[in-house]
Amino acid sequence: MALMLFIGAFSLVSCQTKESKVESAEEAVDDAKQDLKEIQTEAKSEDLSSDYTKDWEVFKIASEAKIKDNETLIAALRVKLSKPGKALDPLYAKRIEVLEQKNRYMREIIL
Repeated sequence: MALMLFIGAFSLVSCQTKESKVESAEEAVDDAKQDLKEIQTEAKSEDLSSDYTKDWEVFKIASEAKIKDNETLIAALRVKLSKPGKALDPLYAKRIEVLEQKNRYMREIIL
């Protein structure tokens, strides 16, 4: 009888140990899944930030090229304006000045 009680108690203790091991393993799997999700989220975030950086560089280069083109156009318009004999010269001069201001503003924003 004592032997049966001992075997019963031993099997009960060993069952609890297996159950606790299963629970521990399940918790470890849950933790690993959570860590994996966090790592994937961080990786996506890094990819987005690198994409953003690349996009910004492309935009910046394109904008700088456009600004240089505008400066060339403004210089050509000033040369054209310097020729005498046009009644609308003051109006054109004002428009060229506005274009220069816009160009300077674009440069300030980008840099």
